[in-house]
Amino acid sequence: MERTKKIALILVATLAFFAVTLTTSCSTEIKSPEQVLEEAKRNECALSKAMPENLSVVAQASYPVDLDVVIRDFPADHYGFDTFDSQKDASERQCASSGATKNMVHSELDYSKCKPEDLIGEEPIYMKGRYCARPVPNPNPPALMCYGEYLHEWFTDGGKAKTINELMTLNRGSDGLYEIAYNSNTLYNWNGYGESQGYFPLDKYDNQNATWGKQGLSLWCPNPPSSSSGSSINLSSLSDCNLWWHFGGPKDNDAARKAADERASLRLGWHNFGFTVAGSAEFKYIAGNGDKVSFTGDDDMWIFIDGKLVIDLGGVHQALSDEVNIDDLAAQFGWTNGSRHVINFFYVERSVTESNLRLRIPLSNLEPPRFGALRIIEAKTLIIPEGTDKTLIWLNTILDDESIKQFIGSTEFPILIRKADSNNKTLAAFKLKTISEPVSEESKGFKYEITGQVCENRSNCSGRLASGDSLSFNVKLGDIEGEGYMANGFALPSDNWYVKTQSKIPATKLSWARNMSGLNLDVIYDCDFY
Repeated sequence: MERTKKIALILVATLAFFAVTLTTSCSTEIKSPEQVLEEAKRNECALSKAMPENLSVVAQASYPVDLDVVIRDFPADHYGFDTFDSQKDASERQCASSGATKNMVHSELDYSKCKPEDLIGEEPIYMKGRYCARPVPNPNPPALMCYGEYLHEWFTDGGKAKTINELMTLNRGSDGLYEIAYNSNTLYNWNGYGESQGYFPLDKYDNQNATWGKQGLSLWCPNPPSSSSGSSINLSSLSDCNLWWHFGGPKDNDAARKAADERASLRLGWHNFGFTVAGSAEFKYIAGNGDKVSFTGDDDMWIFIDGKLVIDLGGVHQALSDEVNIDDLAAQFGWTNGSRHVINFFYVERSVTESNLRLRIPLSNLEPPRFGALRIIEAKTLIIPEGTDKTLIWLNTILDDESIKQFIGSTEFPILIRKADSNNKTLAAFKLKTISEPVSEESKGFKYEITGQVCENRSNCSGRLASGDSLSFNVKLGDIEGEGYMANGFALPSDNWYVKTQSKIPATKLSWARNMSGLNLDVIYDCDFY
């Protein structure tokens, strides 16, 4: 599409050039094809910027979107995260015998755990408090609560919860939907022992201080096989269940590890179960866009928009689905076109057999996340022959001013450059001269304009960024060499030089983003420069 667009612009410019040439008697200025092309670009940019937002979203790129999530891990024997015995009736289990256990949570979110500084400003509380919001039990509880009397603690720091701030990546498909899908139709190597079905974001944490570890084997072993209820165990799993219970069973936090160490065939299903995920995002309502929010998975999922419950799939259950139409909500609550809103979702995985999650958020203009390490998402350079080149970089979050501006006028370098030649492992660097204030471009990230020079080494800073070069924030020597690159004298000398996010999280790992650059007819056309 971009190639077709460029060819069309060149044809328009060429035709316009001949038209101008044939009518020189009526004009005081003969314009070159390059000048006409430049005007065409500016006119098209002005037109695209004037387009209604509900039309422009059709042309959005299919880049992934990161959402902020807080994951809290719990030990195997935590109340409410027990292995439930399918032979017990619904009244003993406290859960619906089939389907979701409805009305476990209050219909509105609770903001009582928010700090005073979180709630400063004129925005609605659901906007200011989206990072500290939590569901709480229904004050008029139903007959069945599915062990959810203390569900507010599942989304609260402290106690037995081990908390990790993470990013959840949603991919945007050709149908415009942002989606994360880990279920029976997807395979992923979470634990390093091979691809398996399900969603296990905590498997990667080996440090027992960060999580409670991998305490499940993807087996249904509710009781020792020798007990009276042993008949509920699949015969093909009987030997594995016996081994698991030999070391303590599903409620012993270390039993799964011991069983997996003893029997290699169990390692593929050895995962960290028993966790909650609290996520949030801001979005802009586009009237008539047909946006929906949908979820399929097990176990509990509660979704709130502007602090009000819109999807209620509580309880321990097989994978269930539900969805809500955003236009219907807008009509119900009187939203105006272009108004901003907040989605909060709360997911619970509290069994040790499966972990399925499919979340679809086909919403326009999601705000960039706050969590996760700082990284450059995209870069574009406009070459100015008789001046200083301009480079736009899009980041996943806002920079800490002090950490980036300390490089201006210093002998250190905030950005490393991997040249387009993939065989060249010697890195160049970018010497920063100026950096602009950030501009939020919603799901695309925060845009900064930077100027400076490309340095081949510390004594030669006369180069330019080229198309195909890749950029990353600079890190220390060990992290550069650990990735197989030669630092060429550019590595950061100490932790004090790390570039940080506004919340002081440093960029400590290389993360490359490809640059595009150009000049005149060869420029990578982008309205950001007009």
